Amino acid sequence: METSDVTVPGLLDWLDAPRADRGINTLDLAGEWQYMPYPELAERTRAAAAELTAAGVRPGDVVSIIHRNGPGFVTAFFGALAAGATPSPVVPPTLFQDRTSYSRHMGAILGLAAPRVVVVETELAEQLGPALSEHGHRPLTLGTAVEPAPPARRAARPHTALLQFTSGSSATPKGVVVSWEALQAQIGLLVRWLGFHSGNACGTWLPIHHDMGLVGMVLPSVVTQSNLWVMQPDQFITGASRWLRLLGSGAVQITAVPPFSLKHMLRRVRDEDLAGCDFSRVRVNVVGAEPIDSRVLDAFTRRLAPFGWPTGALVPAYGLAEATLAVTGKDLDVPTDHVRVDRGRLRLGEKVVVDSGEVPVDEPLELAASGSVLPGVTVDVRDEAGDPVPEGVLGEIVVGGSSLADGYRGHEPWPGEFVTGDAGFFWQRRLYVLGRLGDSLKVRGVQLFAEDLENALGKAEALRQARYAVVLGTLEGQDTVAALVVKQPGEWSAEVFHELGRQARGLRVVVAAVNRGAVRRTSSGKPKRRAMFEQLMTGTIDGVVVHDSAKEES
Repeated sequence: METSDVTVPGLLDWLDAPRADRGINTLDLAGEWQYMPYPELAERTRAAAAELTAAGVRPGDVVSIIHRNGPGFVTAFFGALAAGATPSPVVPPTLFQDRTSYSRHMGAILGLAAPRVVVVETELAEQLGPALSEHGHRPLTLGTAVEPAPPARRAARPHTALLQFTSGSSATPKGVVVSWEALQAQIGLLVRWLGFHSGNACGTWLPIHHDMGLVGMVLPSVVTQSNLWVMQPDQFITGASRWLRLLGSGAVQITAVPPFSLKHMLRRVRDEDLAGCDFSRVRVNVVGAEPIDSRVLDAFTRRLAPFGWPTGALVPAYGLAEATLAVTGKDLDVPTDHVRVDRGRLRLGEKVVVDSGEVPVDEPLELAASGSVLPGVTVDVRDEAGDPVPEGVLGEIVVGGSSLADGYRGHEPWPGEFVTGDAGFFWQRRLYVLGRLGDSLKVRGVQLFAEDLENALGKAEALRQARYAVVLGTLEGQDTVAALVVKQPGEWSAEVFHELGRQARGLRVVVAAVNRGAVRRTSSGKPKRRAMFEQLMTGTIDGVVVHDSAKEES
């Protein structure tokens, strides 16, 4: 880990002495990089604080922010803090597929946040006006007033520095209340661990409203006044090669991505796209937000190695919004730890069978470690009774420490710890995460995880270029595993059905050929497994079932 004697600036210190030689670079819609130095960013932030105060924002109020990635979001966020208010990011509509579902999602968030004002990017104001009006709000656009508000005195810092909404991968989004101290502690952890303090530049395409993009990339960059390179999520999805060329230019040393994006780049990027790239200056590429398949890490490193990709640059980590962000992470510049465990003997509260060369592993499962516990954080693994288990025993992950959030908005505060609902175990002081307990089934004492089955399906040739998700639940009284595959019905389904049946240990197996919108993900890219299974259960899935073992056997 990075040294602990580094002094980390306060959240708003950069406003008092902004560096003229650094700033934010944003890729515009024309594909050109636009630069804003920190002095201009500071001036706009102070103006934003004045506008918010003039609009009636008072210390302790919530300011919801609907804005795409870029300096406008940064000025609104820090402007709210400077006004003594609590910023609360809301996913912008471009990440949703239809206006009805977006309006419903936005309404649920605004209902919980109860903001004094809703700051909206100028380009989105007309589009969002009717939906905001429906929920009792009107858009406030910053920087468009004819007469600028007079500069406001910086208000006392708010107790709550961030109202962060969860992604909604397993339930309706919840408002995580992050105190000033918790946010400052998490930023300090990231600055020291990842090396923001050393003048390293950061690059991100992650959604800025989400904890990994906001807390992990943007806030440490601004607080330390590091150079920051920003793309939109859809610019990455449609132009993964453009993102890699940025990394290969040497401009960026720190970044972070979810595992699915590594697969996306492996599928989309060709050798000619990488011509002239030199990745040797990439120091840290954090990989988190969902369980990590070690094979994907290895494949990505091998693919980019001829272009200088450093062996230890991929940094697996584990985190969650309830802990503000990071909980565990790999030491930098060292290889990732891996283990092979017996998939067929994964039982909560029991010892995981690790392949040591002495004990035979009948059903091997490759796992990548999510690193060791980060400074200031506590992590326990507990059994179903809530008792801590020793190293090597599978249980539920419980987190605490200086960056733990206060609790969910509208609920009782947490008692100094948070039970995550994620299953994992420690091995040689490294944490291995298997998946969410809400996305798993116990079959004859063995725990099956949707993520594990999904990774296993990756071996199927029929799914090499396909988008798909695995969901688990009870269908017509039977424990069921289902694969939703974005493909037209065809011969491919037999291979998928056979492979899933082999992995499913006697469960009912369903394979559905679905349209693209049926494989639903949160704005941060996580599968909405519960929602997808409910649609399968109610017969409202956008597609057709091509195989069902319960019906084919009968």
